[in-house]
Amino acid sequence: KQVEIWSKETEIQPDGAAARVGGAWRVIASKFERRDAALALRGRLRAAGYPAQVIDEKNGVFRVEVPGLAGDAEARAVMANLRPMPGVTIPSVEPPGERR
Repeated sequence: KQVEIWSKETEIQPDGAAARVGGAWRVIASKFERRDAALALRGRLRAAGYPAQVIDEKNGVFRVEVPGLAGDAEARAVMANLRPMPGVTIPSVEPPGERR
């Protein structure tokens, strides 16, 4: 089962973008006040093949993001693919060095 999860995370989709080693762009999928809600979305995104992670912003907010994207075009492609997914609310692209 774990190999299936990793395979989806590393498979390059024809209509999407892949994470790159050293890629500094990211897509913020959603923010939550409850860690459990953030973990649930992370699980759905990973099951769909995105290397999502949960970041504790230390202010009572948990951010779900897809990091490691090579550039703006790749990040925008991922953002567009995430929009219809349950739990994703107003996704946004974050360039390197910028923290919202």
